[in-house]
Amino acid sequence: MKVADESVVKDQERELKKMFPDANYRQIMAFVRTGKAKKATLPGETNDKERDLMKNIEELCPYKEVDKKRVKDILKDDDQIEVFDFERDGIQGLNEEEFDKLVQERHIRADMDKEKQKTQTQIQQL
Repeated sequence: MKVADESVVKDQERELKKMFPDANYRQIMAFVRTGKAKKATLPGETNDKERDLMKNIEELCPYKEVDKKRVKDILKDDDQIEVFDFERDGIQGLNEEEFDKLVQERHIRADMDKEKQKTQTQIQQL
């Protein structure tokens, strides 16, 4: 089931082609569509930030489960934030200013995807 027409996405893709005519269009589109790959975590694996947040939770505290859930929620929110670095994530043929514009376009696409998913969920619940 299609939620809405894809004209906004198509408009963005046409605009990207105009914005970055000298860059590799496939790389540009892959970046805008997917962002960057996230490192997969294994079950039971903890990162440094999680360890730092969890170390302050007392095991004998009756609210420790609430605190642990809050830590997991914070980490989940942090994981969804995409942070890009020109040196590491840059695309050949783009300067730093153009890369910043591309990152803005990625954030716009991510917002569009979230809105589309939210709308699909609402429709399915009807």
